[in-house]
Amino acid sequence: MNGKFYGVSVGPGDPELITVKAVNTIKKCSIIIVPQTKNENMLALSIAQKSVHMTDKLIVPIKFLMSHDVEKTQENHKRSAETIMEYLRQGHDVAMLNIGDISIYSTCSYILNIIEKNGFETEVCAGVPSFCAAAARLKKPLVSRKEVLVVAPGYTDELENLISVKGTKVIMKSGKHMNRVKKLVEKYGMSDNTIIVESCGLENERIHYGIDETENGYFSLMIIKTAEENDNV
Repeated sequence: MNGKFYGVSVGPGDPELITVKAVNTIKKCSIIIVPQTKNENMLALSIAQKSVHMTDKLIVPIKFLMSHDVEKTQENHKRSAETIMEYLRQGHDVAMLNIGDISIYSTCSYILNIIEKNGFETEVCAGVPSFCAAAARLKKPLVSRKEVLVVAPGYTDELENLISVKGTKVIMKSGKHMNRVKKLVEKYGMSDNTIIVESCGLENERIHYGIDETENGYFSLMIIKTAEENDNV
């Protein structure tokens, strides 16, 4: 009998924000798939290990290609999925860890889709998104009443149109595009109404009011409100 694949969201960084369901799912899986950066960093694993003992688990790091080249990333996803499916064919239940929530800009969602199309049973554990954790950290609502919430990656071609929309804007995954994002924020006069949270929930968390002192961090997110909205929160 084939094993079952679980996409497990571990939250933004604070180990206390990992859900009970995620903890219980990890406990019952014998294989743990962990995203690994080119610098050998396995942040999702380090978060989960503070809530779950994994000495009896087989930890399998998988390197994901951080590229906007669709063909190359699709091939990387197929290779990763095949690695996972081999364990599933052996009857192992497999949990793949994912920072934040799997439904928001995650590689895991692509891999889960491939695995599901190959006939394997799958399940997703929801998690706390980074921008919700950041809003809680700031003690400010993201939206209220009839306000609109826009969530976008910093590299999208539609960014200028989205930033100009009235409402709360959450800009994620800016990375090397952070300077472009900052210029657009300045262009539309939103610098004073912008808060940037770096590495929310982690030991190196930093909060910046405005855009002057921030660096090009992959784990930086930007919350932007128009002036009148900012005055009401």
